[in-house]
Amino acid sequence: GQLVVIKQAHAREDDERLRDEARVGMRLMHPHIVETLDLVDIDGRPALVTAYVSGASLFDLRRQGAVAPAVVCRIGRQIGEALDALHQAVDEFGRPLNMLHRDVTAANVMLGHDGKARLIDLGIARSRESRAERTDTGSVRGTLRYLAPELFGDGDHSVQSDIWSLGIVLYEALRGREALKGATAAALHAIISGKVMQLEQGEIVDGRMQRAIAQLLRTKPDDRPKRARDAAALFSMLEKQIDVDDVETLGAAAVRAAVGPPS
Repeated sequence: GQLVVIKQAHAREDDERLRDEARVGMRLMHPHIVETLDLVDIDGRPALVTAYVSGASLFDLRRQGAVAPAVVCRIGRQIGEALDALHQAVDEFGRPLNMLHRDVTAANVMLGHDGKARLIDLGIARSRESRAERTDTGSVRGTLRYLAPELFGDGDHSVQSDIWSLGIVLYEALRGREALKGATAAALHAIISGKVMQLEQGEIVDGRMQRAIAQLLRTKPDDRPKRARDAAALFSMLEKQIDVDDVETLGAAAVRAAVGPPS
């Protein structure tokens, strides 16, 4: 009687990646990471079972317009905490798994009808336990417009690149539109040159939120927060300054406006 999500790979060659996703997900029990319930066999192929989140992605929400600063702030804290749990996960012997999400995007952050944010889709998250064949060695994995500038140079995915992606997600929600518009070449130039936070003429956003997000979007990885929990702490402090009686009710109302009431 439980409503769940069942996910299968389109091609058999991606089945091992799905098993990887299950291994990663089953290590994580966190209120702001969608719960991985099981890995089952359907017609001889693996199928991943996760909890169903009733709500809307930040991609859905931003299409309705700018999200309230208090809600964006709460999402920043909760997803920052979720990423830190992912980054700090250990195996059964207490050894660090060195996990990275690598695809923090507006589509992979859900705001539930309960007003709480959850990180979903660990499809390209990786740890030292990953068993999928490394056929893409040297390639950059992730969604281009959310990738950190170092990934287009000599850098590799890191805690700081996940933090950068979270910054882009939050900035898009705050503005109610894509942070990087235009052709791929223009988006790449903005990322590499540190111009992802330029506002359009006449555009106004909450200055406190803009300053907090700017710390996640510093061009050099070493200038960003050291851990995702440090990013979460920025928004935790800011929550005390943004005076809203019930942020979760405000967030839930935004979800209902975007996708209607829970089914």
